[in-house]
Amino acid sequence: ERAFARGLIVYPGGGGADGIRGDHILIAPPFVITKRQIDALVRLLDEAVADIARETG
Repeated sequence: ERAFARGLIVYPGGGGADGIRGDHILIAPPFVITKRQIDALVRLLDEAVADIARETG
């Protein structure tokens, strides 16, 4: 929700290789993306994660 509010669509998931431990976020930018767009994507995702971290302590 926090990423979406910033214009990013990501897919959260849980369970890594063993199906239980680990969390991940799937990011699927277009194949044609500029460095500037990647920098913006990373900045917005960082803001969203930081927002959640502040809220959850």
